[in-house]
Amino acid sequence: MSSTMASYLKSTNFVRGKVVISHVRWASRGEVAYRNTHPFVRELFGREWGFAHNGTLTRDLPNPRFYEPIGETDSEKAFCLILDRLRELGRGASIHERVKCIEDAANEFAGYGGFNFLMSDGEHLYAFWSGYSSLYYAIRVPPHIGVVKLLDEDFEVDLSGLKAEDE
Repeated sequence: MSSTMASYLKSTNFVRGKVVISHVRWASRGEVAYRNTHPFVRELFGREWGFAHNGTLTRDLPNPRFYEPIGETDSEKAFCLILDRLRELGRGASIHERVKCIEDAANEFAGYGGFNFLMSDGEHLYAFWSGYSSLYYAIRVPPHIGVVKLLDEDFEVDLSGLKAEDE
């Protein structure tokens, strides 16, 4: 499989950010296509928000009012619904109000099936574990040893050169 994004990632030496979300998709809902690829990204209040979900929602979610899914995944639809709720909350909402809004939506959607996710506005990282899957987080602290390689793709990332947490 090839794409512009994959070509870019292979050609660059690194991707740097305060918050980085990556996801390897099982593809239980929606075809294997770029439009269904996590993390999903949308703009809200002048910031890019990213979202990656693990699990399968077995009940249909309502249609979002403002944010439209591009693909066919339950994950993207849930993300759009959460963003709708944050938008209704308003730009001036405190971090505590945003966390409560996200938590309320997450608890509701967790009632529809597996709903673990990571979500970020580039400044804050929000994580939710619904109880789906025994592996719900892993911490990697530099210095890293070796290379991370995807088994089903010709893609690898050498982390051994990263020595500090801000690299």
